[in-house]
Amino acid sequence: MKRILIFLMIIGALIMGYVVMDVAKSILKTNLSNPSVLYDDSLTETEKMQKLQQVYKKAPEYHYIGLAYYEDGFSEEGVLRDAYIPYEENYVQRDVYSVYGYAHGVGVRQHMKQSTTAIEANKLLVDEFVDKIKNSYGSTPIMISSKTFDNDTIAVTIMNYLDDQKRPVDVFLYTDIRDNGKAYLCAEITVTPLAFDDKSNELLKEMDDIFGLTVSKMYETEHTSN
Repeated sequence: MKRILIFLMIIGALIMGYVVMDVAKSILKTNLSNPSVLYDDSLTETEKMQKLQQVYKKAPEYHYIGLAYYEDGFSEEGVLRDAYIPYEENYVQRDVYSVYGYAHGVGVRQHMKQSTTAIEANKLLVDEFVDKIKNSYGSTPIMISSKTFDNDTIAVTIMNYLDDQKRPVDVFLYTDIRDNGKAYLCAEITVTPLAFDDKSNELLKEMDDIFGLTVSKMYETEHTSN
């Protein structure tokens, strides 16, 4: 176990060397949106999820990215946020207030938080993630680094842990300013190299384009274990 933890820390240090914010190129599109199928307070949570699933689609400007919608929990009824996540043919909307997509060894969960700073929002995101991993796997993720960018309006924390198959998982916890600082986009990006296939690197490049990162460079020589 000690050797595995040391390996994770080394990999995490290497990742930090590759993770470079490129805010000028970032085209992250989580804005207030109104897709064609809307709903109101008269619908149940299940009915809302069904409506949101109807508007899920492949993002037209990408090959491996899906476009999903969710409520932020504090905007007026009928106003939705959009999210760019790994595209799944059999996508299922599991929640009204967040979205999650997983494909080719890469997972992305997005939701919104009301907070005063990106740093504060990021800390809340980190605390929630650590609790989730502890409850799911009985272990604590290893903290690698935490940095801010673009005049502290974006924060990124890098962690890693072992999943239920004892595979190393690299995690990028990302918060970005929205609504003139009244709210922050929160994205939980997980990368499992041992689950990669021949499409993983292309997906990571598209995620880099969306989030303004260069995570894909770390994994250019990775291969699937299958």
